Amino acid sequence: MVNISEEARLLNFYRHRPDRWTEHHLDIQLARYRSKDQLEEFLTLFPQHTWAKQRLNMGKLVLGENRSYQAEALARMAEPGFYAFKWANGTAKTATAAIIVHWFLSCYPGARVVTTAGTWSQLREQLWRELEIWARRAKKLIAASSKRMGKTHVNLDADWAAFGRAATEESTFEGVHGDYVMLLFDEAKAINPGIYNAARRILRGNPDGKFWWICLSSPGSPTGPFFDICHGDASRRWHVFSLSAYESSRIQLEQIHEDLLDLGETSPLFVSMDLGEFPDEGEDAVIPLSWVQAAAARVNAAPVGRSGGGLDIARYGNAESVFTKKEGVVLTLEDVYTNRSLAVTVGKARIFANKVHALGIDDVGMGGGVTDILRDQHVKGIIPLNAGARARHPDQFVNAGTEWAWNFRELCRASFELKEEDDSKGIALPNDKILMHQLAARKYRIRPDGKLQIESKEDMKKRGEKSPDRADSAFMANWVQAMNPANDRELLKHVAEEAVGNKVGNTILEMDF
Repeated sequence: MVNISEEARLLNFYRHRPDRWTEHHLDIQLARYRSKDQLEEFLTLFPQHTWAKQRLNMGKLVLGENRSYQAEALARMAEPGFYAFKWANGTAKTATAAIIVHWFLSCYPGARVVTTAGTWSQLREQLWRELEIWARRAKKLIAASSKRMGKTHVNLDADWAAFGRAATEESTFEGVHGDYVMLLFDEAKAINPGIYNAARRILRGNPDGKFWWICLSSPGSPTGPFFDICHGDASRRWHVFSLSAYESSRIQLEQIHEDLLDLGETSPLFVSMDLGEFPDEGEDAVIPLSWVQAAAARVNAAPVGRSGGGLDIARYGNAESVFTKKEGVVLTLEDVYTNRSLAVTVGKARIFANKVHALGIDDVGMGGGVTDILRDQHVKGIIPLNAGARARHPDQFVNAGTEWAWNFRELCRASFELKEEDDSKGIALPNDKILMHQLAARKYRIRPDGKLQIESKEDMKKRGEKSPDRADSAFMANWVQAMNPANDRELLKHVAEEAVGNKVGNTILEMDF
């Protein structure tokens, strides 16, 4: 009979039970499912949550406070294979990713781990920071102790390491070999197809090794490799784990209800963020949800450069008055309020105008009164804007508002396609759920004459959408930021020509920026 040391027995046990390894080595309470009684009581009080009611009645929600979905997920990943986590926001995706990396390094000496994410900031500031947190909170010795960890790497021996690689060039994923290899893609929806192809080459290059490929993400637009993994033929190869916010005890039901009231149950953002599902997003969306999410993930972009402001004005009722600032690539919501008089808005606009190089104001309706008062008070940098006016490129766009939206769309696309952090490209959005929803919810059409036209506010209201005030303010802030007389006299001249009256137009052309 072969004597097996206690250490070897324990190692073999932990290799088959990542969940138990976690409980024994890390100071953590693994996330649990929600109580069925709690959810049923909530749905009785708030029956408008129709998706959850239907799923519950069909037995398609996993519930039970005595079960841990995080422990069950960890246990399932004990064997080599392909694992996809399609989880709602806030359900501990990144923590689960960090834990499985620590388990893998500790239980497989000589293992190689390659991590990447949709953006460099997600990789460094989220995933690798989470890895460092659990290294510090270890109850027992683990391979990747906090003292041995770098910002995006840990070297345990010559062929025993974990490292982060930006999802930029396919070539950076070559040359990864070993008996035990793990590829981990965090926020996998934002990783371009070329990196997935590089991962498959790593798999082919390790025919005799054991291979784990793990993709974690909240869903985005219903296109791309992560969507394919979770649906259709590709999903047969992958173990796909789905989790909604309704099922997780980590998410307050009150928060889900607030999201529903703010966004609507059919909102692409609500479907992704709370339901943990891919939205039914048509090709007619002005800005795909994944592009919006990528722009909102750029949390480390620096606000450096020329600034522009946008002001969308409301008076009373549910519509919002919104002050937005764009400085360099960074866009921020400076002030949002309802039910305030125009006198209050004029006062705020005077102060805000001093913080930006130019302030664009919706000059239609009540906004016209505000621009008149500010101009009479000789406030500098005020630019009246009219979304219904002639576009700068009238052969492409029906009106100016469509051109503003399309210009904004292309910046979001650039952020989605950005290969590395570059504060001169794309746009960085605030993580504001209402703004993100408004940007992703608006549609467009191509007219018979070939021109693009965004959906009107009236048509949006007919299908249950609220006025997109935050998005419109963002479009204006971005547009006027480009109105630098030294760089784009033609754009400034166009806006002046479209302004109401020659006096206003001449004022714009003579403006001291």
